[in-house]
Amino acid sequence: MQKFQEIKEILQRELEEGKYPVGSRFPSEYELGYRFETSRLTTNKAVNLLVAEGWLERGVRGSGTRVKPRQKSFKGQILFVGGLVMSTPNLSLEGLYSQAYQRGYCVSVAAPPDTALNSYLATAAASGLFAGIVTADYFWFDDQVPGLPVVYLGNYHSSGTHTALHYVTSDNDKAGHQIVKEVVARGYRCPIIYADYAYQLNERVHRVEGMLKAMRELGLVKPDRRLFVSSDPKELTKTDALTQLRKILHDFPETDAILCISDHLAIRMYEALQEAKIPSPQKILLTGFGNFEYISGIYHFPSVEQHLYHCGVAAADMLLDIVEGKTKADEPHLHIVPAELVNLEYIPRR
Repeated sequence: MQKFQEIKEILQRELEEGKYPVGSRFPSEYELGYRFETSRLTTNKAVNLLVAEGWLERGVRGSGTRVKPRQKSFKGQILFVGGLVMSTPNLSLEGLYSQAYQRGYCVSVAAPPDTALNSYLATAAASGLFAGIVTADYFWFDDQVPGLPVVYLGNYHSSGTHTALHYVTSDNDKAGHQIVKEVVARGYRCPIIYADYAYQLNERVHRVEGMLKAMRELGLVKPDRRLFVSSDPKELTKTDALTQLRKILHDFPETDAILCISDHLAIRMYEALQEAKIPSPQKILLTGFGNFEYISGIYHFPSVEQHLYHCGVAAADMLLDIVEGKTKADEPHLHIVPAELVNLEYIPRR
């Protein structure tokens, strides 16, 4: 290695370490020559290389050379297709973006309406811009993007004849099972499950399955009849929660706990209990699921932390391992992020 190359590598390492702040004046070639005990011609070659690679920029005559903002060079680009209205995909996206960036990839985000999804995917696949796709809140479209690996994030694992080949979710089944066991262990004898209308179309079905499994194991009477489902297919309203509350108390007058499969449902049921002048948790305990924006802490009900940020990280790693050939695209990959119960201090013992 020639002298100017050695100097260039030393200076580049110092730039990477932040020894010379962005925008600051870089040492002159005479100063560098004195430091490295070499000629100005040699240091000029080293500095020219750093300029060519984007580390430095030369000013107008007499103004010297300055440190340039460094633009990260990306290996490629991945696409996130997901609804962005709710916090669930947003939190996952933070983890996805962070991990992709760490591995040298940038992330583009799209949330096309269902009616435009097919045409959007066709355009994205034909563009050749993307190495792969991570998706949340959309159903299966592997066959619409041939050649691009697709990782499903938190979606329902299987539907009809289709099973997701690459899939990341939190441990909803286990968490649902645990929260029932925790409530019963603290003296509650008549827990009920409150679910939203569309729970069977997404990963929330696993929450319900885990809860029902625990109820059967505990020998609760008529466990399958303890599931009450909202009648409104689109909106989670206090009115609907009141309707379900009346049904619950009619069928199970001794109800002492309502286990909601999302924090949104828990909030609506909390409002319904207030409307019915039933104190919670003194009379009926509420639990949520998802730890949505820490609302469970505000409303003082126990919930489940799904660690969605870590789900996003896992999705990025799964997709990029396929893209980089570390794992095979035609083999299934499943990653389940452990969930944990939170705010258990809000469960009074009976």
